[in-house]
Amino acid sequence: MNVPKFFGQILSEKIGKKEIACSGILRFAIKDGGKDPESINVNELQIIFKTTLKTRLENIGVDNPNDIAKYMLSQLTKNHALFVMSA
Repeated sequence: MNVPKFFGQILSEKIGKKEIACSGILRFAIKDGGKDPESINVNELQIIFKTTLKTRLENIGVDNPNDIAKYMLSQLTKNHALFVMSA
């Protein structure tokens, strides 16, 4: 699974930005957390959503970055089986 692309689409729908930009934000957030976007696991992604993704969203002026981070965590939980099966 291409994690930045998959969750970038979800983020795009939530914040109303282009999917490619949201995928890039996620890719940078993952790298900010010292992880590889191609081999990140669920636990690492949870941490990224709570920390570096939230910071990136704040930096670009997105409203309610805490709520968006919580939403992304809920989507990770919702899609957990799909995420694990593709690993």
